[in-house]
Amino acid sequence: MKQSTNNRSANKPAEAKERNSAPAAELFAIARTMIEEMEKKPMSDTTLARTFIPVPGWIDQDILSSTIDDIVRQGCVPEIYMLAVARCPALITMQTYGDEILRFVEDALGGPLLIPDGSGWSELACRYLSTAVELWAAAAGDQIQQKATAADSGAPQ
Repeated sequence: MKQSTNNRSANKPAEAKERNSAPAAELFAIARTMIEEMEKKPMSDTTLARTFIPVPGWIDQDILSSTIDDIVRQGCVPEIYMLAVARCPALITMQTYGDEILRFVEDALGGPLLIPDGSGWSELACRYLSTAVELWAAAAGDQIQQKATAADSGAPQ
């Protein structure tokens, strides 16, 4: 009897697993590259750092006041602040700053967070990160407005 030299069926599960995990690994690599590039950007005169408003580590350090205004008006939507609503960057941010973000949201909302039944990790990461960004943007927008008003009136800042 001739033995078959075709071992394809024996390798199928490993090949399938490798193929299925490749896109996720590629997405995480792209997200990590986006975050690293964002961290390398030089500061410009229009960033919050120039207005002396503290920016938490879980927010783009080069965020513009116009972006904050847009977040306050429209919320975290992909066209305005993609890092909070794209699953891979949100998961990476929550992995790094999750405790701080959850504490910030709980403090801002005045109580413990409720986790909806059937929610996955990526959904929760986007939900709580975008909530934190929106809450922070509202407070930062108020601070920017106060500083702009003080600067216009000549009052010390």
